[in-house]
Amino acid sequence: MTDKEFLSTIKRARHFCEVTYGRQLSNAHTLQAEYAISGKNTSFQDRRQLKYVPVSVGDTWGNAWDHGWFHLTAEVPRELCGQQLALQLNFNAEGLLFSASGKALSAITCNSIFLENWSKEFILLPAETSHIDLWLETTAAYINGTSLQNTLETGLQNYNDHQAVIRKMQFGIWNLPLHTLRHRIALLTDAGASFGFNHKSVKIMEAVKRALAMYAVKPGMPELAIRELDDIIHARGDSLTVAAYAVGHAHIDLAYLWPVAESIRKAARTFANQLDLLERCPEYIFGISQPQLYQFVKEYYPGIYSRIKHFVQEKRWELQGGMWCESDTNLPGGESLIRQFLYGKNFFMDEFGIEVKNLWLPDVFGCPASLPQIIKKCGCNFFLTQKLSWNDTNVFPYHSFRWRGIDNSEIIAHFPPENNYASMLNPGSLYKAGQRLAEEPCLDSFLSLYGVGDGGGGPTEDHVENGRLLADFPDIPKVRFERADSFLEMLAMNRDNLPVWKDELYLEKHRATLTTQAFIKKENRILENLIVQLEILFAGQLNYPAAQFDKMWKLLLVHQFHDIISGSSIPGVYEDTRRDYSLLRDECNALLKNYAESYLTPNAQSITLYNTLPQFCRYLLPLPKDWSSCKNTLCQKLHDDTVFAQVAIPPNSSLTLHRSDIPPAAGNSSENLLVLENEWMRYEFTADARLVSAFDKEESREVLKSSAASNLFSLYVDWPQSYDAWDIDPDYEGKFIEHQTGILFRRLPDGAVAKCIRFEMSIGKSKIMQTVRLGNDSKRLDFITSVDWNEEHRMLRVAFELDTRSEFASCDIQFGYIRRSTRRNTSWEKVRSEVAAHRYADISDTGYGVALLNDCKYGYKLQESNIELNLLRSPKYPDSSADIEYHEFTYAFFPHKGDLIGSTVMEEAAQLNSPPLVFYGFQGEINPPCHLEDHHGIKLSTMKKAEKSTDLIIRLVEIYGKNSSATLVFPEDMQISECDMIEWHEIKKYPVMKRISLKFKPFEIITLKCHISKSAG
Repeated sequence: MTDKEFLSTIKRARHFCEVTYGRQLSNAHTLQAEYAISGKNTSFQDRRQLKYVPVSVGDTWGNAWDHGWFHLTAEVPRELCGQQLALQLNFNAEGLLFSASGKALSAITCNSIFLENWSKEFILLPAETSHIDLWLETTAAYINGTSLQNTLETGLQNYNDHQAVIRKMQFGIWNLPLHTLRHRIALLTDAGASFGFNHKSVKIMEAVKRALAMYAVKPGMPELAIRELDDIIHARGDSLTVAAYAVGHAHIDLAYLWPVAESIRKAARTFANQLDLLERCPEYIFGISQPQLYQFVKEYYPGIYSRIKHFVQEKRWELQGGMWCESDTNLPGGESLIRQFLYGKNFFMDEFGIEVKNLWLPDVFGCPASLPQIIKKCGCNFFLTQKLSWNDTNVFPYHSFRWRGIDNSEIIAHFPPENNYASMLNPGSLYKAGQRLAEEPCLDSFLSLYGVGDGGGGPTEDHVENGRLLADFPDIPKVRFERADSFLEMLAMNRDNLPVWKDELYLEKHRATLTTQAFIKKENRILENLIVQLEILFAGQLNYPAAQFDKMWKLLLVHQFHDIISGSSIPGVYEDTRRDYSLLRDECNALLKNYAESYLTPNAQSITLYNTLPQFCRYLLPLPKDWSSCKNTLCQKLHDDTVFAQVAIPPNSSLTLHRSDIPPAAGNSSENLLVLENEWMRYEFTADARLVSAFDKEESREVLKSSAASNLFSLYVDWPQSYDAWDIDPDYEGKFIEHQTGILFRRLPDGAVAKCIRFEMSIGKSKIMQTVRLGNDSKRLDFITSVDWNEEHRMLRVAFELDTRSEFASCDIQFGYIRRSTRRNTSWEKVRSEVAAHRYADISDTGYGVALLNDCKYGYKLQESNIELNLLRSPKYPDSSADIEYHEFTYAFFPHKGDLIGSTVMEEAAQLNSPPLVFYGFQGEINPPCHLEDHHGIKLSTMKKAEKSTDLIIRLVEIYGKNSSATLVFPEDMQISECDMIEWHEIKKYPVMKRISLKFKPFEIITLKCHISKSAG
C-alpha cells in the first residue's frame, strides 16, 4: 500500500461510517406523536395538565429554550415482533425519554459544537416490545446552547436563533452487525491515522480495505467483514506497559452557553444514560462530581436519584470532587473555597455515607498556591485538573506530581496526558497520551476520562466497547476499567517517586477571566465578605440563623462556578446571577435588621457600628441626610455633599455615634487646586487626573518615577484571536488607542477629615468620574471611581510607575500572599503578563514600598516598577452586552516604610474590603464570644456556629508567612480542640480554660471548635 492508497483508504473508511449511520435501523416505521409546550419546568407527574396537539416529522415544535413534552406511541407490526427494536429520535433538541410508568430510560441529543457530526439518536427497546407508549421531555437547544456564530467577524451573537424541527421519529429493527462493523472500522481507522504511515498502520488499513470490499460485495453479511477486522484487533503484538485507568466521565458545566436551570435537565439526561449503561455493561464504571447536580436531580428527578444510590453502593458509580460545584479558584475568597468543601463533602457523606477524598476541577482556569493547604485540611489528599494543557507558551512539565503550597502542605495532583476530560477512548487519543506521559517509565499509568459532557449524556456503549477492544491493542496504553480513586491511591503508594511543584498553577491562557463581567466579580467580593461578617455578628447567639446561612452560602457558591464568576457565560446566566445576588443582598439586610431588633435598642439619634476585623478599623461613615454631624467625632461634608464622620473602632468591637445638630466647620479653600497634602504626603496632579508626584514627607523621597505619569488610564483594542470573554492577546500593548482626556476638575474645600479633588474625564466613548481623596491622618490615596462604559472590544487599564527597585511583587491570594517575579527574563516570566491578586499587590525594596489596593478587581500586571490594574473589558462573545453599563469601584495608592510585612498594607486592604456593619437608628454594645491578644500576623478570619452542633467554630490564619503566635481569650472556660476545616476530625485537644496560646507556622490556617465546659461557672 502506497502512502496515497493509505490516505485514500482512511478517507473511504470515514465516508463509509458516515453514510451507513442511518442504515443501522431497518424496516423503519413512524411513531405517532402529540406534544405540548411548557412555559416552565413541568414534571412527569404534571405533564398531563398540558394541552397536546398532533405533530409529524418536519414540523417545527419550538424555539430556543422552549421546554416541551411529547407523547410517542405505536403498535409494533407482527413481522417485527421478537426482534431487537430501536428508536431513532432527533427533535433538533436534547431530550429525556420516560416509560409510561415514569422511569427515566435514556437521553437523546444532537449537534455538539465540540464534536463534529456527533449526536445520540438511537435507543434500544426492551425485548418482546409489541406496543410503544413513551414520553419525551425536551429542551429546544443543542448540547452547547443554540446557534453559534463567529462573533470575531460579526461582533454580534444571538442565542435565541434556534428552531426545533422534528427530523427523526421512528422505530425499526436494530442492525447490530452493521453497527458493529461501523464501530470496528471507525476504531481501526483512528488507529491507522494516528500511528502515521508505517508498517503497522499499513497493516491495519489493509485489513480495513479488505473489510470495506467484503461489505461492498455482500452488504447483507457484515459478519464476514467483522471477522476480518477482529483478526487484526485481537492479534497479539508489542503492547505498551503503560496503562490507562479508564473511568466514564461527563463534565457538566453548571452554566455556560445555557442557564443553570437547563443544567438540571442536562444532569437528569446524563444520569439516566449512565444508569442504562451500568445496567447493560457489568464492567463499566462511571463517575461525576458536583453535589449541586445531585441535589438538583434529587429534587426534580427523585426516581433517577434513588437508582444512583444502588450503583454507588456497588462502587460502580463513583462520587468525585469534594467541592459543592467545580468552582473557579482564582476569584473566590478563601472562606468561600472552604465552604465549597464543607457543603460538598457533607452532602456526599449525609446522602451516601461516603467521604470523597479528591478535588475534581478538570476545567478550572488556574489555581492559587494557597489551595493545597485548603484541600488537605478539608480532608482531601488528591487533586485532578486538566486545563494546564491549554498553556499557550510553556508545556507544564508533569502529569503526576506533589503540589506544595505556600505553607508547605502537599497534595498529590494528576493532570491526564490525553489533554482532555472528554476522551473518546480511541486509539489516537490513547497513543498520544502514552507518548506524552512525563513520568514514564517511573510511573506507567494515567487516568483516561472518557465520555461526552455538557448534556451529551456521558459515555455510550461504543465507548465501553472501545475499552474492551483496546485492553491489549498493540502500541497504545492498555485500557483498564477502574475507579479514579483506585488510580489516585496507587499514586499515593508511589509518592516518593513523584516530582514536586511549589508554585501556583498558572494557566497561560484565559487571563481575561480575571476582569470580564466586572459587576459579578464586585458583587461576589461584597457578598462573600458580608456573609462572613454576619456570621461573626451572630456567633454565640442562641438564635443563630444556621438554615438561612446554609441557603445563602450554597446560592453564592453556585455562582462561583468557573464559567459564571469568570465572565464566560451567556446573558441569561448573568440575568439569573444578578437576580440571585439581589436576593442575597435582601437576605443580608434582613439579618442585620433581625440582629438589631433582637439585641440592640432603637434610638433614632444613634448609629452603631460593629468592626468584625481583628484590627483597628478607620472608616468614613456617611451620615443620614438629616444629620448635621456626630458628637465627639470629626465630621466633614465631602464629595457628594454628604456629611461623613471619621470613626476608629477597636478590633472586633462596636461603637455608637450620637447625633449632633452642630454642622461641621466650613472647609478651607486651597490655593493649589491640584495638590493634596497632609503631614505625611504631598500628591500633585494634572488637570486630567494624572498623578505626577507623590512625595513622602516622612521619608523625604519621591515615590513615583519622574519620567512617567501615574493614575494613567489607557484604552486598548481588545479583540482576542479566540475566546473573546476569556483571553487577552499577548500583543495588546501594541494596540493602544489613547489615554484619558480631562473635561473638568473641582477642588473640594479641605476639612477636618480629608482633602479631595473631583475629576471628570473622557476616554473612547466612555466617561470616567473620580473623587481622589487623601485622609488627613494617612498616606493612603483613594481613587473613588465611576465609569460610564460604552465600548466594544476595548480594554481599560490604570497604571502607576514607581521609583522602587524590586525583582518581586507580593500579591494577595486567599489566606496569604505569593511573591511573583517582576522580571521578564524567561518564557515562564514573560507569559505572566496578567496575574490574579485579590485586595492588594505590593512592590517593595529593602526599606520602602508601594501597594495598589482595590475593592473588587483581580487582574494585575506587575513588570519592573510598574503596577497596573485591569479595570474593564467589553467582549462580545458569549455575551454581546458584557459590562456595557455604569461601574463603581475604588482602588488606593498606598506608599509605606519597610517591606510588605513591616507595613500596614494588609490592614489597609482589609479595611477597604470589609467596612464595619452599620445599624442606623440603634444603639448598644456588641461583644464577640472571644477576642485575640498579642496576635501580630494572626487574623481571625471566621467565627460561626458548627455545622452539626452548637459549638463555636473559629478560624485563624497566619498572614505574614513566618512563625507567629497569638492568644485567644474567652469570657468563660471553654473546651477547645483543633479540627479540620470541615469540622469532622479532631486534630488536637486543649485543656479547659479561658485563655489559649496558639503557635502558627508560616501561612498556617487553624480551625478551632469551642464548647462551653460543663464545669464552667
